[in-house]
Amino acid sequence: MRRSLVSRRSQFDPSSAKRPGWCLERGYSGGSYPNIKDHDLKKEIEDRELQGRFQVGKPFTPMFDPNGHYAFHIVTPREQRKDLPRQLRTDELFQMPDIILDLDAYGAKDVRESDNEDENTMASIWAHTEQQRSVQSRLEDLKQMIGESRETRSKVLSSSTNPWRITSHDVISTALRGLAPLEDSREDGALDGESDTLRISTLTYATPDQGAQMKKYQSSHQRLTSEKQGMPVSDQIDPRRNPDFLEQVRAHNGIPRHAAQNNELLLRWVLSRRDSLRFDQIKSQKQQPSAQQIASELREQDSINGIRRVVFHSLSANADLNLDPSAQDGEQGSVPQEIRDACVRVMDASPGPEAYFDTLEFVNNLSYRLPRMRKNLEACIFVLRLRCLARLGKLDLAVRQLQGRITTGMLNSKLNILPDIRTSLESWNKVAGETKLLEHKSQRQLLFAILTGLGENSPDGASLRGLLFDSGYPASELQSEERQEAYEEYILLLGRVGALRTIWREWRTYTSNLFQGYSLTHVSKTTTGEAQIQNVFSRALPIALSIAGPEYFAQQGSANPDPDLAECQRMDFEWIVKGIAPPAEQQTNFPKQPTKIFTTDEVRSMMGPPLNDSLEAMESHRRALHTEQ
Repeated sequence: MRRSLVSRRSQFDPSSAKRPGWCLERGYSGGSYPNIKDHDLKKEIEDRELQGRFQVGKPFTPMFDPNGHYAFHIVTPREQRKDLPRQLRTDELFQMPDIILDLDAYGAKDVRESDNEDENTMASIWAHTEQQRSVQSRLEDLKQMIGESRETRSKVLSSSTNPWRITSHDVISTALRGLAPLEDSREDGALDGESDTLRISTLTYATPDQGAQMKKYQSSHQRLTSEKQGMPVSDQIDPRRNPDFLEQVRAHNGIPRHAAQNNELLLRWVLSRRDSLRFDQIKSQKQQPSAQQIASELREQDSINGIRRVVFHSLSANADLNLDPSAQDGEQGSVPQEIRDACVRVMDASPGPEAYFDTLEFVNNLSYRLPRMRKNLEACIFVLRLRCLARLGKLDLAVRQLQGRITTGMLNSKLNILPDIRTSLESWNKVAGETKLLEHKSQRQLLFAILTGLGENSPDGASLRGLLFDSGYPASELQSEERQEAYEEYILLLGRVGALRTIWREWRTYTSNLFQGYSLTHVSKTTTGEAQIQNVFSRALPIALSIAGPEYFAQQGSANPDPDLAECQRMDFEWIVKGIAPPAEQQTNFPKQPTKIFTTDEVRSMMGPPLNDSLEAMESHRRALHTEQ
């Protein structure tokens, strides 16, 4: 059992206790503390007792009465015993050998003025060695790297629509492909202090009509890697499968450059960044991004890949891509309009077809992700597909796109799709003039179906002409100049397929101003009506006459001297289906500008009479053209 306080008190007798040597040196031989006359000695003894250094046998703790006078000692409990630190000697506390002081103590012993030799000695002693300078430089590089890493990381965490937030696809790409070694990186992985720069990737893409042959172009910053040369065509088109894509992900997420030298280390960094993103989402519980935030991110993107990442990150954050100006007060732009404008901006700046492939893949994935869309977003996806398919020369896919479900709401959307229709017609003309797009009858048949909607499987399908002049389409409220440009491209395409009867009918409709009550002969500020007529038909007729050939005019005509547009289209379609090949000299690429341009009087002489008489006049002009050639 634990001893009582009385028993502990009886174990200690101050009069018979052994005192330390310093007490005897000061004249203390025994007795109680209150009888000590030397006040300083008594104070020193009490201080040492309080500090626990006055030990007699076992460690004791002094006890005091209420007045603060010493009473007795008790044995210190075991749990309170501590190993006291060793007291240092006076000469061990501080040492400074060969100290040099410049004091105003002239003539004093051991004091002298410092001289240049002392300065040189001090500089040699405290100078930085090469190793110290190397370590200091590395520390500065590490500080800069950490600062840049934190800054870029904060940008990613601050916005849920940031395109460089790490996704599961990025993790898989890092695990499967890794990151190609940097050209300017050192073999030992040391930091060189250079800031991260995003390189322009070197891409190799397939042309629309030759998938096996690749159209190669190389940037001025990087050469084509041997790894990329062995990739399939689809991998070379997709920027996410390119090693440079992972380099951008690394730089934007604050992953240090030395992690790129080791694929396993890079994967650990990517997983760490992804986990921190998930933790931030759980912790912050941010609201869904607004239309203004999405639009701001889209305007900053310069690639389809960046646009795609912004859109799908917004969807992951539960954003509504169907927001339009009427949905939120104070917003002037809609998300579908921003998506369309961003994609068009990137496609117009792209020198090759790669951006069109990426856009087509993006809108297809988006439509699969959002099966139910409002009219603005539906119209956005529709017109982007029209642009891409026309630029890539995909006739069969364009026909399938027009034969799909085109709702009235999409045509009545607030999205202005007239520029996209005009660009699609221009692209078809450009592709038809530069490639052998219309070499076979099946290709001319598909293009005619795109223009008029008349085909084997869809006798009354949607067409570019129908979209251009639909009465419910809001583009009818726009200025006629833009519609006039699209109409000119449409007439030129009719000439490339040799549809003379349709051109004749379009002429009569054109001059009689019957397009749903909207005049296409509106005289602009810089062009007269006569010049517009010549600009539209005088270039298309020579091409159509050279393609039609004598077999076209030998075709049985219509009993009706003034057939409508549908009947003229049907007769031209029947002639195209028969597969009458154009002359051999016309089977090659057609020129952008015809060698012969008819005057206004010549156009009127061919287009003005009824159909049968008009065909006879066209035949005579065709023979005249053949004779001139």
